[in-house]
Amino acid sequence: MDCPECAAPIEKKLRSIKGVKDVKVNFIAERATVTYDEKETKPEEVEKAIRNLGYRVQRVTSQE
Repeated sequence: MDCPECAAPIEKKLRSIKGVKDVKVNFIAERATVTYDEKETKPEEVEKAIRNLGYRVQRVTSQE
């Protein structure tokens, strides 16, 4: 990601996935934080959507 405009299509695509509750894309850090309902979607779906937009994915999980 090179600019803030790059983040917008990623956010839009991820928000369209059923079960995604929140999306925050930081283009400077080249990171997306996605909160989702595990009963409605899987991380693989989120990763696939990002890859389909032409970006690499490295999963980092948070244990809250």
